Amino acid sequence: MIARAAHLTTAILQGDPVTRRPELDRTITDRRIAMLERVRATLLERYPETTRKSGRRRRSAKDGDGVEKKPRRTKAEIGQTYNKTYALVQDGRTVEEIAKERGLSQTTIEGHFTKGIAEGKVDIEGVMPATTRDVMRRMDARASGRD
Repeated sequence: MIARAAHLTTAILQGDPVTRRPELDRTITDRRIAMLERVRATLLERYPETTRKSGRRRRSAKDGDGVEKKPRRTKAEIGQTYNKTYALVQDGRTVEEIAKERGLSQTTIEGHFTKGIAEGKVDIEGVMPATTRDVMRRMDARASGRD
């Protein structure tokens, strides 16, 4: 870079036209490539077992110290968790009670309620107070211009 600046300065001060110098450009490019290769080698040397995202050490079952991943659940298994929530709602349990009993967060249970209401498996009147439903209906009517 300094060589390029020196070339430009000399040309300007001497009144010569500024021309490209391919050999100078090639030298600069070669230096940049060499620097990048050194950086890459250093990174590979220092962090051979890290992930790109977090830098945490990868662990696998082969190492003997890794944790095996749980197998993915099937759609039927996933559907069963919703059905368990629906059954507890029909028994008259609250969000808090269901979350505590199932070991899930309240927002997860609320998500189950939402899906159940959309599918017609959960009655909205059993999980949401009438005042809240009325407010939401009015807000929806205003937003859609039906008010």
